[in-house]
Amino acid sequence: MVGETVEAGLGLLGNFAAERFAQLAVFVEDTEIPTAVLELVWGLDARETRRVVESFADLSLVQEYRADRNTVRLHNIIRAYLRHRVPSTRLMEWHGRLLDAAAELCASRWWQLPERYDYLLAHLAEHLAGASRHSELDATVIDPRWLERRLDQGGPAALEADLARSRSPVADALIRAIRQNAHLLAPLISAQTLGGVLAARLAVVPGFQTAGYVAYLPRPHLTERWPLPNLPHPALLRSLAGHKFGVNQLVAALDDSWLAAVDGNGRVSIWDPVTGACQHQFDFGDDSIDRLTVIDHGRRLAASGSGSVRILDPVDGRLLHAFGHPAAPFERAWTMGLSAAVPTRRAGAGHR
Repeated sequence: MVGETVEAGLGLLGNFAAERFAQLAVFVEDTEIPTAVLELVWGLDARETRRVVESFADLSLVQEYRADRNTVRLHNIIRAYLRHRVPSTRLMEWHGRLLDAAAELCASRWWQLPERYDYLLAHLAEHLAGASRHSELDATVIDPRWLERRLDQGGPAALEADLARSRSPVADALIRAIRQNAHLLAPLISAQTLGGVLAARLAVVPGFQTAGYVAYLPRPHLTERWPLPNLPHPALLRSLAGHKFGVNQLVAALDDSWLAAVDGNGRVSIWDPVTGACQHQFDFGDDSIDRLTVIDHGRRLAASGSGSVRILDPVDGRLLHAFGHPAAPFERAWTMGLSAAVPTRRAGAGHR
């Protein structure tokens, strides 16, 4: 059914647009594709690119076209069909065509890609792998200039994902160092100080050279003269970044699929413990959340404090229910892992 629908749409497009629609298969799934990046792989100007994308949208071949943001999103099922339909050699060729066009923007110094092409910054490793340019991938993801740019743009979890695609043993050592020092390398750090911190923390990684990178850093910057006294303990597997204030409580899913924490400012963060990515964050304004409880056999998370309770879906990141009123003090009864909030006086009606 999907194939018939797609083929019917391609027949209405004509050969020129149909070829360019097939090229959408090289882009990362479930991602907004900027039309500026499509210009590179298609070799068209902005006006022609917009006209082609609009023809896709008119035939409902794309999941979403945002003219206000100049982005298009391909449905995952259609993407899977296209990747099955197109020979792997053609996919490799299209990955290479995109990279060749992008390389002209920065002379293959990928850390110097303009911010307009943030999609390429986020997914360069996937496209290098897709083009079978493994040597370039290995060299790029362990270059400290790329590490700095990628950390500043995507954070430690994104950089770790890039390094995981490399076959270099240095990349394996860097992954461990990034995991252990993530709290010091998160985007919370000023861009002016990130390079110095990165150089200091990765100087101890076997096989990783930082001397040339330190000379590259703009001055003034801090650099260590003696071994750092607070290097991570060898037993440390991962640090999780995302809170500016001290963490008050940490809870975990029954199957360890997520971790949640609340900090001293009432912000609730939910992480993927495997990748270290912060999946969701909740700020409830003046409502001071200070307690988290895993409920409903691990499928829900209760966040309570200052007379109110919020029920969250920790997987989808949705606020499901809100009960009580911030002015109503609560007493809590904790029974078999289920939090029952008992108001000491009448509270406002719960609302969805």
